[in-house]
Amino acid sequence: MSYYIPAHCDRCPLKRHRQPCPARWESCGEACELAGSGQFRHAIVAASTVGPTAAQVAAFQSAVATAVASHPSTAGPFGFEGTSDGRIQIGIVTPGLYRGGAEIWMLSLLEHTDSARLDWRGVAVLYPEQTEPTMYRALKSRARVGFGPTALDELYRAVDVVLVWGVTAAEQRLPRPPRRCKVVLVSHGSGPWTARVFSQYARADAYAAVSRQALLPVPEAVRPDTTVIGNCFEPERVAASPGARAALRGEWGVRPGEAVLGYLGRLSNEKNPGALIAAVEADASVRGVFVGTGAMLSDLQARTSTSPAHDRIVFHGAVELPGDALSAFDAMVLPSHEEGCAIVVLEAWAAGCPVIATPVGIAPEWPELVRTIPLGPSGAAIAEALAADRADPAGTRARVERAKEVAQAQFSPAAFGAAWTELVARVNTAPPTKKTPPWLADTAYVQTSVTPSPAEVAAERDIIARVNACPYRGCRVSCTSAKCAAGKGDQGEGNVATMSHCRVCVAGS
Repeated sequence: MSYYIPAHCDRCPLKRHRQPCPARWESCGEACELAGSGQFRHAIVAASTVGPTAAQVAAFQSAVATAVASHPSTAGPFGFEGTSDGRIQIGIVTPGLYRGGAEIWMLSLLEHTDSARLDWRGVAVLYPEQTEPTMYRALKSRARVGFGPTALDELYRAVDVVLVWGVTAAEQRLPRPPRRCKVVLVSHGSGPWTARVFSQYARADAYAAVSRQALLPVPEAVRPDTTVIGNCFEPERVAASPGARAALRGEWGVRPGEAVLGYLGRLSNEKNPGALIAAVEADASVRGVFVGTGAMLSDLQARTSTSPAHDRIVFHGAVELPGDALSAFDAMVLPSHEEGCAIVVLEAWAAGCPVIATPVGIAPEWPELVRTIPLGPSGAAIAEALAADRADPAGTRARVERAKEVAQAQFSPAAFGAAWTELVARVNTAPPTKKTPPWLADTAYVQTSVTPSPAEVAAERDIIARVNACPYRGCRVSCTSAKCAAGKGDQGEGNVATMSHCRVCVAGS
């Protein structure tokens, strides 16, 4: 058995809530249990919709015992504190450790900033249950990692500067002034979730964003002073193995004359992966390949099973190094509704793979490097963009070569590391911020618990039931249902009570 936060739990109304699942066998066939340090312990089980067998119960109980023993402790101390050697002591605060762009950003920071000037004391993870083991192992090999509020408190005491993303000040229990560390709040997205983080953040000494699009959630009062530093690609991730293109295309069943349109990354609503299926359905000469996993995997597989193009859609699964897959694609599509600075785009540019993308993230800053498609693209629009690339091989090659040059010059690890090192050094020497941001001037700072009340949990369960009943669930565009009073559609995934979901749909509509 393997232990992780299952994709199905993204649809659980108690996600992140440290309470036992009330329908642990019936709802999704994966068992959730409260155990050890008040955190979820998960184990994959082959439970049916009517309940577990005795063998499954025994396997689950054994898995819980193993997970409790192996899951990182939240007790501390975590070894963040140490003797200063003259370097700037720095740390990171993150909500979780999934397999995503922000986590790769953290790894790149640890690898490419100037170790002669910065002393990385560690990474504090607020929600231990949001930890993907592969990412945890990768991060732990480079830095100390601590979990829970205790880790945050210890990190604040240990560092001069802390980089924070994805959690509000209330969630962090940020210490009141005077405090030793300075806070840099980083925007990794352009949507409502990131906007919520910034709107509720009580105080920061500096602000950063990973693209100009990621500036959008930053309050206008501090936007002019926000530093934009794009992500970087890792050369070893985009290098292709000899013969990889032919081998993978054979594995995917590519026929003569077919073009492979690939999707690389997390399968989640805001990234709109279902658009790949629509594109394959729109053009019989296209084979679609999903490389990745995520909350929408089962939904996409179910949709594919009833698609007339089901025999031209492949689910390859997640990969550690995407270079081989990129070499086997004829183009990569990024149909996202929103992005910060999609690392998959940088990787595709560096690998020499043509990119077809909506105008999100880094794409609008370099429109000549992508074949642009509209937001919420139809399958036909994506298929037409791919056909245009195929009809103009010389133009496509020129675009790909230019993208390689830009990736090397603007988004290299060296440029990334130097920019972040300079920002941290500048923040460290600047006077600390003592005033409350103007957008919170009339808001009293309240230190809150990360555990919701039973009433909040019940309310969130009701919200999810209503959203799941909506026929436009997952649409991410204006809701066309006459019964939708908000007219906003389903704007996110996972923990809907803290995101911009439509909350007024009539149940069963």
